Amino acid sequence: MVDMAPAAPSRVCFLPATSRSRPLPIGRAATHQCPGTDAVGAPRGRADPTEGLSRAIINGDAEAFARFYEEWFDHALRAAQSRSRRDESFCLDVTQEVMLRAARAMPVLRSRADAHRWILTLVRSAMVDALRAESRRLRRELRHAERLAARDAPPDAGEHIAWLRAQVSLLSDEEQHLLARRFAAGDALDRAGQLSGISAGAAHGRIRRLLARLKQLGEGMLP
Repeated sequence: MVDMAPAAPSRVCFLPATSRSRPLPIGRAATHQCPGTDAVGAPRGRADPTEGLSRAIINGDAEAFARFYEEWFDHALRAAQSRSRRDESFCLDVTQEVMLRAARAMPVLRSRADAHRWILTLVRSAMVDALRAESRRLRRELRHAERLAARDAPPDAGEHIAWLRAQVSLLSDEEQHLLARRFAAGDALDRAGQLSGISAGAAHGRIRRLLARLKQLGEGMLP
């Protein structure tokens, strides 16, 4: 059970000086269990220090948070990798945000199992926020590219651009994301595919089908 009682207002926590780019085990399952530990990695037969550690962090103990950071960083990173299927840079950013949120709003955690569940909740929340921020940025880049194209377009192009924008808005979020990565951000196929969780070949095929669909819809509308 997680006690979500508010923390003392005077606590100040700092992230330890641990490099965010240290070598980490990529691709290990988030539920990996080491010999001699339970399902969430706690040594069997030892008293669970989680509650005391969380209370120390709430009281502003920077050393206690450094211990928490070292203990849970890899776990949070593996969870981000297994759930997002994104590259290491994205997952490291998500994990660092998880640790920042933990420092700002640590609840009383009664057990290691509570800490495990809470960390997974933070990972999901930070990952969703990161994906939304990326989507907003890509849409801004796409609008900027459209403005540049409209500036140099012939006088009758405005109607065509408005039609195309309306058609693109009807695509799924994944399809819009793929087109934005390829054409607005200028990513190569392998990069655009990787950021969408698919191979370069799959990205090429999907983009080709999307363009063919838009072209077919635009027969008689676009030159």
